[in-house]
Amino acid sequence: MQNIVVTAKSTICALGHEAESIWAGYKGAVTGGTSGLTMCCFNDQDTPVGKLSPESEQQIKDLRKANINYRRLDKSVLIALWASRKVVESVGWTNFSNTGVNIGSSRGATQLFEKYHRHFVKSPESRMTPLVSPTTTLGNIASWVAYDLGVEGATLSHSITCS
Repeated sequence: MQNIVVTAKSTICALGHEAESIWAGYKGAVTGGTSGLTMCCFNDQDTPVGKLSPESEQQIKDLRKANINYRRLDKSVLIALWASRKVVESVGWTNFSNTGVNIGSSRGATQLFEKYHRHFVKSPESRMTPLVSPTTTLGNIASWVAYDLGVEGATLSHSITCS
């Protein structure tokens, strides 16, 4: 048996992307303050959603523009890249030998999946882009994180909904 040690964490969510603002948001939600959820129209209904702040959205947009290979990635992949970079930065890792990536997701790259599905429903006779499968699978997230960080060890993805 080998020990596994968590040495850092990072989050980008509806409560922000800085540890202090996220913690304040959690405390506020517990004490009756704001929860970080906002109402948004989804399928013609007001639905509570956890939207990223404008500042966090800008972080993700900047990341997408920084590398031509990232322009077609799903937003969930970009969020994972951003958070992974923050973890590495916070602990100062530079050597990724004996390092792997293990990411859990409820489904994977959902935003692109929904885009491709809408296209299919509107135009079932037209061809789908060959990017549908490789850009929407669950393993796409961990694979891109490993690529971005230069990790050559194991790359694992698991569905946290099914566990």
